[in-house]
Amino acid sequence: VRDAIVTNAVAVVARRVESCASNLAFPVRALVVRNREANAYTFPGGLVLVYTGLLGFVDGPEELAAVLAHELGHVANRDTVRMLLSSLGAAVLLSVISGGNPGQLSDLVQRVLAISYGKAVEAQADAYGIETLQRAQLSPAHLADFFRKLKEGPHGSAPAALKLLDNHPDLDGRLARAVAAAKEFGATPQQRFSLDWTAVRRQLPSSF
Repeated sequence: VRDAIVTNAVAVVARRVESCASNLAFPVRALVVRNREANAYTFPGGLVLVYTGLLGFVDGPEELAAVLAHELGHVANRDTVRMLLSSLGAAVLLSVISGGNPGQLSDLVQRVLAISYGKAVEAQADAYGIETLQRAQLSPAHLADFFRKLKEGPHGSAPAALKLLDNHPDLDGRLARAVAAAKEFGATPQQRFSLDWTAVRRQLPSSF
């Protein structure tokens, strides 16, 4: 997706989250991809794919920031790389990243999109995301809101919804921890984004 209203808004949110994140070995690049699934995926090297379905699913930029903060937890903890190393091996992974053939690259993309992290890995990314949100002067309540909406009914078709839930294990526990963190954050003043999210939604692909 190349629409400036959409990509600029995502870039503003991503820059703010990145500036408050820790232990990032690479600069973060957030690309918007046309897909109805309400999700985002982390690739090796700090690349984060943000689906248009996610932009339509979140209530505003603060909720998107919560999701991106969680994804940067996977970047900082190198979760994707570890998963790929276990399935591909170091030699193949290095070959693909350093310019392997298109077939290998396609296989790498498919493997990343198929990754489903376990409870412990997701809990670590949540904790990282909560800390990052707090440093960005945003309440962890935004992460809790995202989990609550997933629990009440994911956006999209039935297969997409089932896949989305598969990618977010232990939703009840993660929601409870985000709610607890939000209570600790309390009434601390937030530094909200001055972005027109209605305008962003209007520019999403018509098929969305």
